[in-house]
Amino acid sequence: LVFAGYAPDADLVALYSSCELFVFPSLHEGFGLPALEAMACGAPTIGSDASSIPEVIGERDALFDPKRLDDIAHKLTHALDDAGFRRALSEHG
Repeated sequence: LVFAGYAPDADLVALYSSCELFVFPSLHEGFGLPALEAMACGAPTIGSDASSIPEVIGERDALFDPKRLDDIAHKLTHALDDAGFRRALSEHG
């Protein structure tokens, strides 16, 4: 688990490309650029079903309710335990 904080643009591709799973639990988002960038780098991406994130991710099975910790935990567990699901998320991106 990495809470990277600010990362320079030059480091983002390497970070996105090397992650096992990119999780975007945003409650309010203008567009959702981090999720889009992660997907473009092939990172399996899950995120909240709030704001613009569903449109950016575009895959219902990759979404969770960001206000329900049990829903986030379930989606994280599913994604980390199921290599086929992660592969499908990567291919979708």
